[in-house]
Amino acid sequence: MYIQAKLMKKLSYIGHSFDRRQFDGVEPKILSAASVTKNTEEKISQFRHPFWVIDYSVSACGHFKAGSSKSAWIPREKNEAHIYRPGTAYWEKRTKTRNPIESRYITFSGGDNAGLDIFVQNSKAFAVISDPCEILNKLLYEISVEASGGDKNFWRAQAIFARIIDILHKNTMKAKSGENSWILSSAEIKTENELFAEKVTAYLKDNLSRAIELQDISRHLNVSLSTLSHKYASITGESPLRTLMSMRISMAKALLLQGESLKATAMRTGFYDEFHFSKVFKKITAYPPKKYLKNMMPDL
Repeated sequence: MYIQAKLMKKLSYIGHSFDRRQFDGVEPKILSAASVTKNTEEKISQFRHPFWVIDYSVSACGHFKAGSSKSAWIPREKNEAHIYRPGTAYWEKRTKTRNPIESRYITFSGGDNAGLDIFVQNSKAFAVISDPCEILNKLLYEISVEASGGDKNFWRAQAIFARIIDILHKNTMKAKSGENSWILSSAEIKTENELFAEKVTAYLKDNLSRAIELQDISRHLNVSLSTLSHKYASITGESPLRTLMSMRISMAKALLLQGESLKATAMRTGFYDEFHFSKVFKKITAYPPKKYLKNMMPDL
């Protein structure tokens, strides 16, 4: 592996390269993981791999450049991850330091299948992700420890790899410093559409027991009826009132199973009365409430 090249004398190494033949067909797939502490030597090295790489600098690790040997050198900052897609040429310039440096890496296949291509859709096919809260740092250490157990720990490492992919998708946002730069946040980053849909569903959830019309929702969100209907449907694939009805029926099922009467359930889920509730319940579930209860709890 590239991190094992004779650039430095290793002080510690935690990790493993998995036998990929044992896990043929798994995609995306973790190939190797390691955490390394080394003494530095002054040297410039070039790399190009047939697999994806996430290279993480726990300590400031000299400089790097990617895509072309003519590119300018860029400092490798502390708590910074670099993502390289297969075939990307990149260079690392180490300088001799008084203290050892620490880094982590994973290599893997199937990055495109995991949607990681969105991070490297630039001419140089790499991305820099700042990790100020050290979220990725901790996960990369965990996966290195699991990998050190050998091939028998593949699925443990693969599970952490899945968490890394999830974090990269949910907790990253573009940095202002350039097309290659991203920031990893401790909180999930949500799109404007996701936030809009969440506001709608939160309002519905808080008002399940009362009559709600589209005008009530639009007034609460301070948007027009047209914007509410079209935007919510484009995000979720259904109307706000359809979502409301689904939420009411789900809550009604839970209440019935807890022993609530039809009348009490109808009142708590916003129906006019138990007859209206029974009619709608049957329309949506294909069973009247009592039949549903009998199917779910045959001993009653």
